[in-house]
Amino acid sequence: MPKVGDTLWTINPRDRREGWKSYVITGETRQSWLVGEMRFTPAKVNKHTMLENHGQWGMQRWFTEQGMIDQRFMDEQRHHIARLVGVESDVAKLKKIAEIIGMEVTCSPQN
Repeated sequence: MPKVGDTLWTINPRDRREGWKSYVITGETRQSWLVGEMRFTPAKVNKHTMLENHGQWGMQRWFTEQGMIDQRFMDEQRHHIARLVGVESDVAKLKKIAEIIGMEVTCSPQN
């Protein structure tokens, strides 16, 4: 779990072109991390959900460094992987993929 002094990452959900930004945890409450400069109103990030409530604008997700790396992998690679799996014709590879994702595969001859 992060602690005061650690870095959290976020991306502006309304303008993803801005890219990822890092902010230091500058304080905490019982339920939230206070993120950003204390001279401004710091972001309050829920310690358990890693979400910041923006009221009518919804929630903003925050990530640890590893969480940010994992999210970037998901954003950048999942569709490429899905496309490649969709055209894979090697049955053994497809069975391994099914096993990895927890898909139970049973096939029987058609009557």
